[in-house]
Amino acid sequence: EITAMRAGGLSAGQVLRPVGLTCALIAGCHFLFQEAVMVPRSAQLSFWESNGYSNFAAPEPENLRNRLWLADGRMVLKAATAERGAAQTALNDALVFERDEATGRVFRVRQADQAIYRDGLWNLRDVADFDVGTATVARAEEAPWITTLTPERLFMRTIKADETRMGELWNVINVFRGEGGFTGGLETTFLNRFAGPAATLAMPLLGALAGFGLQRQGGLLRRLGIGAGLGFAYFVVENLMVAIGGLGAAAPLLAAFLPLILFMLIGFAMLLAVDR
Repeated sequence: EITAMRAGGLSAGQVLRPVGLTCALIAGCHFLFQEAVMVPRSAQLSFWESNGYSNFAAPEPENLRNRLWLADGRMVLKAATAERGAAQTALNDALVFERDEATGRVFRVRQADQAIYRDGLWNLRDVADFDVGTATVARAEEAPWITTLTPERLFMRTIKADETRMGELWNVINVFRGEGGFTGGLETTFLNRFAGPAATLAMPLLGALAGFGLQRQGGLLRRLGIGAGLGFAYFVVENLMVAIGGLGAAAPLLAAFLPLILFMLIGFAMLLAVDR
């Protein structure tokens, strides 16, 4: 069909234009489906998995965190779960590591069955305080926990970007920017929400090597293999760049869109080479 259209006087751009428009429509549908269905369902699936696939009444995923680790200033917090309600927030099986501000060394470890936040204050229940310097343990049924960590900050700092809607994710990024915190990972994920669906636009270009090659030139199977290999390589490079952007080793904009731009340029170059 491509050979017939080219013989009729159509340029490569004219042949690919309707394909490109169709791919743009598919990319738009992909983006909408991702935001409307995939993101919230991924959060629900993660919540279900973390609770052993049990069917019981529990907080919604946005009000629950499982197996959380959080560093806040000189304090590191580990907890099995965090549940946020209207009246209070509860951490279960909490472990608090308090570090020296000058050296960064842990000088006290606090273990508590629960940490309850109510009326602006944290209280630890069934507490065991281990003093590293003296190697002694002090136990108490209840003890105050003096920290600047609030439930809002705790839940904001422990969001999963892949399971958070774009509006909420953008608000969290702005808050972290205002605090001078690291936002590279969140920004990369946010921008990749656009770059991911846009990958559909690059695929016809990567397939042009096989589609626009004349049969009499031979090597059809080889061209098909190269086209399929480039399509696979795109997603390998995309995942690599997202990981690099998440670590802060590359700018979020570069990490999100470099694979798309690079492979579209490769596709255009191959199309021009085959067209000649």
